[in-house]
Amino acid sequence: MTNFIQALEMVRNNEGQPPEHAVQIIESAMAALWQRIKTNPDSYLMDRNEFALYNYYHLRYTSGPDAKLAQKATARFWNAHHGGNGR
Repeated sequence: MTNFIQALEMVRNNEGQPPEHAVQIIESAMAALWQRIKTNPDSYLMDRNEFALYNYYHLRYTSGPDAKLAQKATARFWNAHHGGNGR
């Protein structure tokens, strides 16, 4: 069974149409991740693998009703994993 990180790499590295099973895996993983973020909007901290997945889909969340939530989740990740310096 392929995990979402393996599936994400398959999709990223595919120059043509990505394998449907890989797309389904990362779509499902992203839906679950976004639900965790929405359930804990002020505290959920993504790990590095989750952030890689989120980063692949980040344009979905840069506008509209989820933009502020996405911005806060991104800031929490950077502050926790990079000392808040954005690097």
